Amino acid sequence: MKSSRSELSAMILGGMFMNSGNYGAPVVLFALGATGFDYAVIIMVLHGLFINTFGIFFASLGGGEKATWQQSVHRVIRMPLVYAAAIGIFLQQTGLPLPQAVLDGVGLVADASIPTVMLVLGMQLAVISRNRVAYRYVAAVSVIRIIISPLLAVGILYFLPVNDTVKQVAIILAAMPTAANTTMLALQFNTEPDLVSFTTLITTLISIVSIPLVLFFLGV
Repeated sequence: MKSSRSELSAMILGGMFMNSGNYGAPVVLFALGATGFDYAVIIMVLHGLFINTFGIFFASLGGGEKATWQQSVHRVIRMPLVYAAAIGIFLQQTGLPLPQAVLDGVGLVADASIPTVMLVLGMQLAVISRNRVAYRYVAAVSVIRIIISPLLAVGILYFLPVNDTVKQVAIILAAMPTAANTTMLALQFNTEPDLVSFTTLITTLISIVSIPLVLFFLGV
């Protein structure tokens, strides 16, 4: 599509990372119950690690500073989430207790994360200029995110020896719109934030129709 490196990175952010958390997991809970929700949470955690590694890498690579591959990798290494996840796994496996004050502080930050992302997304959408949004890129990413992604999931899962519930959860999450967190990354690294945020909006609006269709075809 003859896109620039920044536009390509923005399209990767919009097409690669789905909203499996505050959108996907509740839909799975509604459609498949507690068992499906358990699987959805596991996938959601993996997606969180992906967006905070690969997502940061691509956002940095296409950012306004024109970072090299090596610089983008260094920025991923400097991000604290992967280390926090490793510490969390260690604490969970060892059963070491944490002071209640620490747990309360982490809980406050966790509760504020989704509202903060939604606020930033809304602020970015409020200042979008139509002249700065390449609609052909938005259309391409929307097709990838809403149509091609779940079809790929169906094709891949057909050959995997997993139970039907896992397959249904993975397909539903693959059909989710673009993750709102991608807007945060696009703003942080100046990677076409208008394109990324507008893609998030459009795919979310389309999902109002597409998600019920996916649930219908899955028979749930």
